Amino acid sequence: MHSPSRRSLLLAASLLALLALAPHSARAGERPTVVVGSVHEVSEKDGGPATVAALAALGVTAGASAELSFVINEDAPGQPAQFSPATEYQFGILDLRIRIGEYEAWLAPPPGFEAINFVNVTDDFVVGDFVTDSYTMTCFGQDTDAILAGTKHVSLSAIFHDIVGTASSDEDIVQDVTAYTATAIATVSTSLGSIQIWFPTSGGGTGPGSSQLARHGQLKAAAKLAGKLHGGLAKLAAKPPEADPLGVLHEQLLLDTGESFGQQFLAAIAKANKKGGFAPLPAAAEPTVTEFLVTGLDGQADEIKSKMDTENVHDRKLRAKLLKASAAKARKDFLAHAAYAKKPVSAKLQNALVNSRAKLIKTAGKALEQAAKKGVVYGGPGAEAVCTSIEELVTTFDEMTQGL
Repeated sequence: MHSPSRRSLLLAASLLALLALAPHSARAGERPTVVVGSVHEVSEKDGGPATVAALAALGVTAGASAELSFVINEDAPGQPAQFSPATEYQFGILDLRIRIGEYEAWLAPPPGFEAINFVNVTDDFVVGDFVTDSYTMTCFGQDTDAILAGTKHVSLSAIFHDIVGTASSDEDIVQDVTAYTATAIATVSTSLGSIQIWFPTSGGGTGPGSSQLARHGQLKAAAKLAGKLHGGLAKLAAKPPEADPLGVLHEQLLLDTGESFGQQFLAAIAKANKKGGFAPLPAAAEPTVTEFLVTGLDGQADEIKSKMDTENVHDRKLRAKLLKASAAKARKDFLAHAAYAKKPVSAKLQNALVNSRAKLIKTAGKALEQAAKKGVVYGGPGAEAVCTSIEELVTTFDEMTQGL
């Protein structure tokens, strides 16, 4: 199946937290900048409960004290970022460590991934009625006993954000991270699980009005896009080829659903802004995000329609049923992540994803059985592959809304 490519580091945000923030600037050659906060959430992914239990044994639990320390490479050259209105400094991080109890994650990229080391600085970027500043760090590393890294590596990120435009006066790599009053977050993330840490900010935070509200709206917009796009392609697949010989209806569907998504995406940001919030995935990214989702969903549909006998009405009906099933799963998965963005309950999210996968597999199995009785020899991807492709796309977009 078609797997979506990851779009780069697109700005950042989320919410605040608790405890004290040490007032040091990020300068190379000095003592590290140290930020103290608390663990907001420990999430299980493919690693399951065993990963969470292993982290808990080392003191990594919600509410536990956490420390981020980092040293910046003051000599790193800056250049305009490709996917955000920021100045990007590759190899801008000399050291980055996250410590929680007896657990630690640190900068240590595996061979071939040394270039994944970025500091992005944005100064006075206008989003709606807000003038925003942001400071983000992203790199790869390792962690204690490879609990999250497994046989690969962990993704490390830190995000500092301000929505009044006073945190910075330029986009130099050296900034005082204590000046960012809206958001301060660090994450350790892999396919096995993730840790999210919140640091205190003088801005006080606004609950769902911070990044949660924007992410919730953006994910809901993606759910509508997936349902309408795959649903519309299902209707076209059921028609004989002469109904759209030049693919005009197909292209119009892509344009219409993409335009509608873009409007809803921007509306979600505007709604969050009115409540004092901010979107880690900003308005400037809308064209790139729309293209990413529309292209990804259309590619999945092409896979489902692969080797279809367009002259065989029963094969066309089969592909239409499969596309309707994929539309339903994609929509449910996006909505599950949207609900989680607003109220993070891991068990509820996982149950929703498991149920949507089971539903698609059951629906596809029944449709394939009925088609086989009509003499259709199906040559497209299996139901498991369709599920995996949808889940990869949804997960990638969810991470984009987090600024990862």
